[in-house]
Amino acid sequence: MWHSYWDRNPNAFLAISTNPINSVVPFASTLLYEYYCYNPFKIMGITHIDSARSRSFAANALQVNPRQIQIPVIGGHSTETTVPLFSNLTPCHYSIDSCQADMLTRLVRKAGTEVVNYKYGRGSSVVGLAWSINEFVDNILNAINGTEDIVHCYSANPHFGTRYFSGPTVIGPYGITQTCCDFSMSDYESFMLNSSVASLNHDIEVGENYVQVMQHTGRQ
Repeated sequence: MWHSYWDRNPNAFLAISTNPINSVVPFASTLLYEYYCYNPFKIMGITHIDSARSRSFAANALQVNPRQIQIPVIGGHSTETTVPLFSNLTPCHYSIDSCQADMLTRLVRKAGTEVVNYKYGRGSSVVGLAWSINEFVDNILNAINGTEDIVHCYSANPHFGTRYFSGPTVIGPYGITQTCCDFSMSDYESFMLNSSVASLNHDIEVGENYVQVMQHTGRQ
């Protein structure tokens, strides 16, 4: 199936929004590699929702329009691995102090769970997710049409001690042109990032190993 998919759509982008993204993207990548059609520049997990939530919470604290600010969010897409970099908030005339950053980080990390709890387990944050995917797709379309754009996505990235990593990523007509690789961070953000690496590597290993489980099951 996968081989046929890429034969028919060699220029397609494969964007995944299904949780757990930290494991599903490595799983899909490993499976595509098994079928000799893996393109690390065109497969990504959509983590735009983390950026949207960070902007929304920060904008509320600053009493500004969330469209007026940008906040990079790095790491992965889970409670233990999402690391919003409020110290990198732009425009730079806005600022979030350390106490606010701690509170807002907790809100961002728990936002998905809080929505599920609010709906008593019968739903999730579908509206916010739909909005962030729409913004992500708009940026992808800009890139396909020839204008490089930035999206928040989880993709192959070896710069942080893991094989996959999420963050602001430059996209062009042929896929990823530059993954995130360097940020100035506060001590708090550095601590969170260092703490997230073990969880990220575990999630990645789970996804990669599941390909073998699936193939072994299929042979029985």
